[in-house]
Amino acid sequence: MSEIDFNSPPKDLTKDTQEQAKEAEPESEPELSDREKSLEKKLQAETKKSAELAKRTLYLQADLVNSQRQAEKRIADARDETSVKYIEAMISLKEDLERALSIVDEGKQSSALTEGLNMLVTKLDSLLESDDVRRIEIPDEATLDTRFHEAVAFSDATDKKEGTIISIVRNGYTYRGKVIKAALVEVARAKQEELGRQEEISVKSGSQTSEIGS
Repeated sequence: MSEIDFNSPPKDLTKDTQEQAKEAEPESEPELSDREKSLEKKLQAETKKSAELAKRTLYLQADLVNSQRQAEKRIADARDETSVKYIEAMISLKEDLERALSIVDEGKQSSALTEGLNMLVTKLDSLLESDDVRRIEIPDEATLDTRFHEAVAFSDATDKKEGTIISIVRNGYTYRGKVIKAALVEVARAKQEELGRQEEISVKSGSQTSEIGS
């Protein structure tokens, strides 16, 4: 066992500690040269340009998609407009045949002519139905609805509520759920005598109110 010499001077621990700390410190990065700095700036500039170009590309793609959709919509609208005109022509032909059929029935013409007209009307009905054309149904005691009906005549009626549809002057039709031909109808209205009484009552009520106020 070695003996400790208490008379020898102590070691300089501070110096050892500083040297160890220096060894543990990471080496500082070398400074970039001017050429390297220039290349780094160019790289940053190119990166920024690439990001802007990518952004512009996205905008152009969005504009292209919107343009395609608008073009498709215009084409679809044009097709719908053409289809509506074709369907309206078919409906007019059907109505002409129905009028001719009613005249034939009234005149008691040959059954062959009646049968032929009925076949044509039935054929047109099938064609219209296949194109999603529907007749506007008007049940009994239905009330005027300006979305589907157009009032072309008015009649005084005591047994019906005002605005009730009395008769159908011409059928209406929808195409794919959209009205292309409103139904022309005759509508009930209050009698003029009843309207006169209501106006008289209104005038009297206004006069009495004025007298009370004075």
